[in-house]
Amino acid sequence: MSQTLAFFLPLPVAIALAVFLVVLFALAAVALSLRTPAPLRAPVRRDSAERTRPRS
Repeated sequence: MSQTLAFFLPLPVAIALAVFLVVLFALAAVALSLRTPAPLRAPVRRDSAERTRPRS
């Protein structure tokens, strides 16, 4: 391998890595912004369940 190729080889690798990281961060930001929160469930009240249950 010549010295010229050895000098210029890391530059394209560094550029490709930087572009990959920028795209990765952009996709992560889009994925986080599109994610909807889970629907909230009301806590179950034990006293209401006992009132509706017929007594034997």
